[in-house]
This record gives sequence, structure tokens and C-alpha cells, in this order.
Amino acid sequence: MKQIYEHIKKNTISPLLKELGFKKKGNNYYKETNELAYTLNVQGSKWNDTERVDFRINLGIFSKAIYTPSYLQFSGYPVGKYPQVVDSVLQTSISSIKDGIDKWYVIESHTNVEKLEEMLLEDIEQVVMPYFHRFQTVHDVIDELEKHNDSSLYHLALLYHSLQNVNKVRDILLTEISETQNKEEIEDMRAFGKFLSINL
Repeated sequence: MKQIYEHIKKNTISPLLKELGFKKKGNNYYKETNELAYTLNVQGSKWNDTERVDFRINLGIFSKAIYTPSYLQFSGYPVGKYPQVVDSVLQTSISSIKDGIDKWYVIESHTNVEKLEEMLLEDIEQVVMPYFHRFQTVHDVIDELEKHNDSSLYHLALLYHSLQNVNKVRDILLTEISETQNKEEIEDMRAFGKFLSINL
């Protein structure tokens, strides 16, 4: 099963992504645009064995506006040389977009490999690329982040800061400060504001 999995990655997934302009590093792929980078990762399950292989395709929108050298120094967050899903401000998967659930591709002894490969090609062309094309600018990413309550306020503040919208950044941080009783979190917010040269 693992040989089939490796064959599919090498001969089905990688050629199409290369044709679409993606660069490859291990199981990670990325395509840079003017303001963003589209990231994709093929993730195999840690439970894979000789009889069954499960894998999924994760997607991300990476923003160059967030991981500036000064922010990396401030946060101490390690970011690799190449954009990856794990570092992306937006993260999802093919199954989450298609079905709204965490569903994995499966390779077993009875799997029709040809049909699986056809499904993967179709998913990349009809699910992955339309999703990526929704995001062309930092504004598009902000719009998506503001739809979700669990979005990182640090990411949102950094994106607004990259657009020089200081008032919006201040509002985000002050709202967060007013809604928490945790002194450590408040100090973190103030330190973050100071890093951005914003008085709170």
C-alpha cells in the first residue's frame, strides 16, 4: 500500500501541481503570488501500515505581510525558508471544503487506484485551485479571517498593520484587552502593541 501511495504522490499529484506552477519540497508544495503564497501538504496518517494507507491534502494561505524579519525576531517563531501549510494564516483541507468534515483518502487492497487518481486530479482542479483563487490580496485574507471567531488576533492585527490601518489594529488589541482578565495576556497585548509602535 505504501508503494502505491508513493507512486500516487510522485506520478499523479506532483506532475499536476508542477504544471499549475507549484514548487515542491518534500511533501510540501507552494506557489507564490504578489502578496501571498498558496501552500499544500500531503499528509499520511501515523497509523499507516502494510495493509492500509490513509492520507489527506491540507491547504493554506501564507501571508508575507505577517512573517517579517522584525516580527520573527519579536515572536521567536521559527519559519522555514519555504512557505508551508503549518505557517499559513488560513488552513483547511480538501475534505473540509468538499464535505465539511475531516475525511481522508484511503488505499487498501481492494482500492481502485485508477479511480482514486482520477478523484485526486479532479479535487485539485475543481476544489483546490478555486479555493486558492479566492485569495489574491491581503484584503481577501482579512475578509476570511473576520468571518471566524477563532481567528488569530495577532494575524489579523499584523495584516491590518501591513495596510497601515493603525486605528483598526488599536481597536483589535484594545477589544482583546477589555475582554480578558488574564494579566499575562494583557501584558502580551501591550508588548505586541509596543512592537507595532501603537500606544494602548
